[in-house]
Amino acid sequence: MAWVHGYGGPLDDDVYALAIGPSNDVLVAGRLDYGSDGSQQIDFGLGPLLGSGDKWEIFVARLSTIGELKWAQRFGGPGDQLAFGLGVSGAKIVFGGQFFGSLTVGSFTINHFSQNGADAYAGSVAYADGSGTWLERISSANDETQTTDAAVSHEGNAILVGYFAGVTQFADTDLTSSGTKDGFCVEIAPK
Repeated sequence: MAWVHGYGGPLDDDVYALAIGPSNDVLVAGRLDYGSDGSQQIDFGLGPLLGSGDKWEIFVARLSTIGELKWAQRFGGPGDQLAFGLGVSGAKIVFGGQFFGSLTVGSFTINHFSQNGADAYAGSVAYADGSGTWLERISSANDETQTTDAAVSHEGNAILVGYFAGVTQFADTDLTSSGTKDGFCVEIAPK
């Protein structure tokens, strides 16, 4: 074994996504559990990532080729947020997952729309420091939508896969599922 590291706090913290960066750095994303009152402190080794006051929030982290932490960022808001997919191309890291309530990445905030389940999202951060660079909601008015994986095209666009139900809005296009849940693949140019 070359290396192994554990990350998290006293509750349920999970890594769901993995990608390799252009300099062979390791990128990971998932969820941090701040507890029902948001009081837990989670430290990846560079100081605590303070929560926004709710239970689950997203993290994206960059590790060196030997597993040393270069940076870690937390993104969240009221409600629960999770990251399930991660991709990288050049100076851009794209990630996606699901959220309830609202989600803030850098200066971008989106609000939950569905009445009966989670909304999906796509976001991006800078490879150099993890600062937020873009965020977009994918949602259905009455059903659940979730991004399960993400990649970045050679043109720098986010490519996402996941599932949706009912009528779901993908940027300026609506899709209607033909069954209870259908899969999707979408390419979105970050604005």
